[in-house]
Amino acid sequence: MAAAASPDDGHRDHSAAANMSSDPTPTTAASGATPTTAASVTIPTAAAGVSRQDLISELQRGDRSDLWTLIVATDRPILDVVADFVARFPLERRHTIVAFLCTILEFGRGTISGGKPLGPRGLPRAAELTVSPFLEKILDLAARLNAFAILHQSFVLEPEHPYISVLLNAACRVESHRAECGFIQLLLTSDFEDYKEVLKLSAVDYSNGSSLQSLIALELLPREKIEMSKDKALSRLKHLCRILGLDCNKMLKEFGCKDATKRRVLTLIGLLEGSVTINFNKLKKSAEDLLYEWKLANTPFQKMAKFYWMVVIHDSNSSDEIFGDDFLSNAAVDKAEKEANILKDARIRRQKNKYLAKEKKLIKLLEETHLNGIAFGFNSTEEVEGGDYREAKRKLKKIIEKVKSLSKERKEMVMRVEILKRAVSLKYTPEQICMRKQKMLLTD
Repeated sequence: MAAAASPDDGHRDHSAAANMSSDPTPTTAASGATPTTAASVTIPTAAAGVSRQDLISELQRGDRSDLWTLIVATDRPILDVVADFVARFPLERRHTIVAFLCTILEFGRGTISGGKPLGPRGLPRAAELTVSPFLEKILDLAARLNAFAILHQSFVLEPEHPYISVLLNAACRVESHRAECGFIQLLLTSDFEDYKEVLKLSAVDYSNGSSLQSLIALELLPREKIEMSKDKALSRLKHLCRILGLDCNKMLKEFGCKDATKRRVLTLIGLLEGSVTINFNKLKKSAEDLLYEWKLANTPFQKMAKFYWMVVIHDSNSSDEIFGDDFLSNAAVDKAEKEANILKDARIRRQKNKYLAKEKKLIKLLEETHLNGIAFGFNSTEEVEGGDYREAKRKLKKIIEKVKSLSKERKEMVMRVEILKRAVSLKYTPEQICMRKQKMLLTD
């Protein structure tokens, strides 16, 4: 999927098609560090030109054994299972492993009950592929949840998740178990920071219904959206794609929609609603930060106008009030956060320079008045706590005022100390100092 455009990049046609063909084979994901959400996923057409069967043929027997051990560890926290998988299989080998995993997930659903052994490549034997009772005995529900978690987390940090259609198909399958649908929906709709919370339970916890959050996307939508017609659902999907900076036609294709059925459109809406909420909350915070930084920096209007859509978001109470193209796109989020960070860094530099100027002034004043800064709570060797130079400068200003008020009372004492220091530097004896003092008194 192409990167979403920011509001400054112009507008895009987001027309939807009711019938789109799906791409059957996934591809390699480009490297990156952005977590995959419903608004940033894609399903390439071929994994570096290699089919899934070719990838599976490269799978070693030891790899199959290790993968199986992880999948059936259903009583362990899913987070630990995923961590062990990532440690065992580096990124360059995961396509082979996940291709095998996808085949097992698509072939087998049901309970493990001592079925026949797998074929030489770790797949059901060719003669048995059409025997559904056998396929129903490959993985039980809890093992499938572990498998889906591994499938999702294997490429979650990639900008394009090559197996997202497999997850979506499982979530939309009518015959899928409720817990399976709910768990996949949690994976697809959770923000990057929330994955740890979702995965801290075990697969058994989810399969037993211990998590009340296991709700399919349709149940996450308000009733009026569930009961909307297919045309209204498509219209809603186009609206969400428009404000997220996505191509609706491409979304339908990339998520494996052979035809835009109402159930699939509603599921896509559920996923995109999650992305809209996440991006709106991020932009809402960035809008607060930008307005604060603009005020402190006295930013010119011409520069603020480049982020005009942030004012709209700042004044909106919810994402339902946003209608502008690309206003909630990932690119808009990144652009706003980057600008807010630039302004914040510039403000900190300004405040630091002002603080250092005050500090230099205070040090000079303390030397002139022969005072110790420690007595006033000042230590030039200490770092500013939390980098709050603005507050630190206020404290220095108060200390400077105290030192200045004491300097008038200490003038005579300072003068005497300076005379002694001068005498010592000239190597006068105490008698000479006294004689010079008497001479000064007589001449006066």
